[in-house]
Amino acid sequence: MNQSATSVTQKGQVTIPVSLRKKFNIEANSRVRISEGSSYIKIEPINDVKNLAGSLYKSSQKSLSVAALRKIRKDGLIYKINSK
Repeated sequence: MNQSATSVTQKGQVTIPVSLRKKFNIEANSRVRISEGSSYIKIEPINDVKNLAGSLYKSSQKSLSVAALRKIRKDGLIYKINSK
């Protein structure tokens, strides 16, 4: 387990060491969740939906037209795409 010491500012801010920010992909302006245990504070990154953009894309997946998407929305259909 990696341990580091840091200071708490007058505003209650702490600095997360660079090595841990890189390891857990915590970038500037990203959000973290802080929770407490009986004798500890846990800081963990929050996965933002924007970071997941494109992660489910398959190059073999056929795109739908706007008209087809509107029809699905209107009819409440589940549309299965046949990949070729």
